[in-house]
Amino acid sequence: MMRTSTLIAAAGVLALALAGCGDGGNAKEQGAGGSSLKPAAQGPPAGGWPQPENGRLTDKMCGLLTNADYAKYGHQLMPLIDQPAGGNGTTAKANTVGCLHLLGDSMSLSLHESAKAAELVFEQDLDRHKTEMKSPSGNSVFATGVVQGMDESWFDRKTPAMSDEYTVAARRGSLVVELTLDGNPQKPDKDPRGALSGLASLVFQRLPNVGTSDTAPTHRVRYLLTGIGKAKQVVYEDPETQKQVELHNVKLPWRSRTFSVAEPGTTVIGLLVSGIYPMQKASAPMACKIFLDDRPVDQKSATGTASCDHTYGT
Repeated sequence: MMRTSTLIAAAGVLALALAGCGDGGNAKEQGAGGSSLKPAAQGPPAGGWPQPENGRLTDKMCGLLTNADYAKYGHQLMPLIDQPAGGNGTTAKANTVGCLHLLGDSMSLSLHESAKAAELVFEQDLDRHKTEMKSPSGNSVFATGVVQGMDESWFDRKTPAMSDEYTVAARRGSLVVELTLDGNPQKPDKDPRGALSGLASLVFQRLPNVGTSDTAPTHRVRYLLTGIGKAKQVVYEDPETQKQVELHNVKLPWRSRTFSVAEPGTTVIGLLVSGIYPMQKASAPMACKIFLDDRPVDQKSATGTASCDHTYGT
């Protein structure tokens, strides 16, 4: 995780922040008598809350939540130290921004081309989280529907190893927001779920029109196998679940259903389809094709068997 390296690299900055910035590093919000854990109310900056520029998220959007927003829930926000490209672990191609603060508080926003693409990535990320939390030390507090008005949302501990680190993820249309709250052992958060849910709601309120309409069609994948009679076995990669599916005694030609995939840069998927005849038909011809948005991206033919593959998302 980024947490360990952050603590080491930023120790000096942290000492300065704790010594002079009791409100998360904003000295202007300190009263005459010293620092305060409850900074003065902060409204939108001049010009309003930062919005996407030419359809792209920007680093300015790290300012969508203020020290005062966190203080409302009794949480002290440390200074912003990094804005890692790719936010949620995606590549730089993705329309994503990530904001990391001292001690591990973070926010990431991802804007997809369509609500369906966002839904697919959201579900894949949730599946990975659930798998990670299945460890004996998982200690999960998983809950869904925690942010009102969203298409989907969930809350849980961030990882099995961090009992005081919590996360919330929420999706509205094609916009996904994820927030992490890192606990302070000297001043633990009384209600991390309430805090994260409230903070996530604020982000969506301050981006009222973002993600509410698709900007491009969702990309589609189809598989095709042709040949004579029946294939003994057909194997393909389901790009939505990213799991292999195995079929037996399949009549040819065989066509898969149409699968939806998120835009390139948000996910990398190894597309695969293969077929094989029974031994007695080892000399019979077979062919395969992979279609992306109705355009073939790989096609092969052979005798006895055929296999096609394509790496999507790079």
